[in-house]
Amino acid sequence: MKKMTPFEGTIAGLDAGAASMRIELDNGTIKVYHGEDGDLLLSVLNVKAGTWDKLWDTMKTSGVVKKERC
Repeated sequence: MKKMTPFEGTIAGLDAGAASMRIELDNGTIKVYHGEDGDLLLSVLNVKAGTWDKLWDTMKTSGVVKKERC
């Protein structure tokens, strides 16, 4: 599969652009950090059981999985 340009991705209905983030789960708290500068973007307390699995499922079903470690 050839990598598309942002324009081609937009035309194809894909999420075009670039971004990065780090997501951490620690005993009922999810924190989301900006991937480049490390700033805390979001902190969610009292996270319900199964939320982490839902995040994984959302990512894994949003497109074609190229590599899966777990």
